[in-house]
Amino acid sequence: MEKLPKIGIVMPPEYDIAVSGSITTWNREVYSDASLVKLGSAVVFGKARSNKRRYRAWKRASYAFAWINDKLNKIAPQKFLDMLWCGKAYLHFRKFDLIHVHNRPHYCLTLRKLGFKGKLILHLHNDNFGNAEFARNFIKASSLVVCCSNYLLARLQALCGMDMRGVAAVLHNGVDTATFRPGPKLQRQILFVGRFTRTKGIANLLDALQLTAAHDSELSVVLVGPSAPDYDWEGHARQVAKLEALGVVVSLHGHLEAGQLAQLYSSSTTFVMPSLLEEAFGMVAVEAMASGTAVVASNCGGIPEATGGYAILVNRTPEALSQGILELLNDEQRRKQLEEDGRRFVCENYAWSNIASQFAGMVAEQLSTE
Repeated sequence: MEKLPKIGIVMPPEYDIAVSGSITTWNREVYSDASLVKLGSAVVFGKARSNKRRYRAWKRASYAFAWINDKLNKIAPQKFLDMLWCGKAYLHFRKFDLIHVHNRPHYCLTLRKLGFKGKLILHLHNDNFGNAEFARNFIKASSLVVCCSNYLLARLQALCGMDMRGVAAVLHNGVDTATFRPGPKLQRQILFVGRFTRTKGIANLLDALQLTAAHDSELSVVLVGPSAPDYDWEGHARQVAKLEALGVVVSLHGHLEAGQLAQLYSSSTTFVMPSLLEEAFGMVAVEAMASGTAVVASNCGGIPEATGGYAILVNRTPEALSQGILELLNDEQRRKQLEEDGRRFVCENYAWSNIASQFAGMVAEQLSTE
């Protein structure tokens, strides 16, 4: 029996491979698909935070190197720890045929310097490219650079000034269309999902909802997500108090599991993604569309590409957001059309089986060439 190629997947140590984060979910959904299973045997190298003893040891090492860096100002602890991490990954995967690296371009450079001769696929989910020289170097070190959107690939190409034909490809993110599916709606429920930080545009959204409430105060607003350490909770509280004074009901949730989140997506009348960032893709908008919920989103970055023309795209101002929200609240026919079209678009383009099939083609091509 012919021996299957070996594929190694390198996860950054701060990612938890034991729980369903976005990259962990990507690995599980894609590498468990039959189209990948028949190509090779895949092994994940990463940390499971459920192993508390090892995770605490890693954190203690991080603090120790940070202390040395602060006292001596001679080394970069994170870079040093990344080198140690890549060294350990190399020892695991040095005889493998292909290594797949998520979101850490410098891992590819380190693995090559350590002597890895196989194929390297670098998978970019954000635009942390560094400078042009660094970008050109990690592209040369990689056999293939995969970007999660055409927008992200265009950003990379503009930065490095290289011809990317043959060395880069676009693979959109996937979504579980069985978990995220339509359900009964709660009237006039508006949903936000994302990290509580200034760049996600929550302050703009709360201002927009005050403008919206002047026309329609029978609103229920649900805000979901983890908080950044520097988030302005005092300002947030003042904005929420103004909304509640207008009769708007506001509820706040931290991190939710996929099932709980799916229920909120499907029960909401409108989903709003008010990001101030040039997002590489816009995963939460896609999850909302899969759930049969109409979307209002910032017209920037990779969001227009991800939503495929089936969302209301607006400028990044409270006034524009409010107009988009009111359009969906007041035009039931338009809203229902977006719900249906959005769900169909996501199922046709972002189902995991579709994403896995596309990635399998990329892997097969890499394994078949010298």
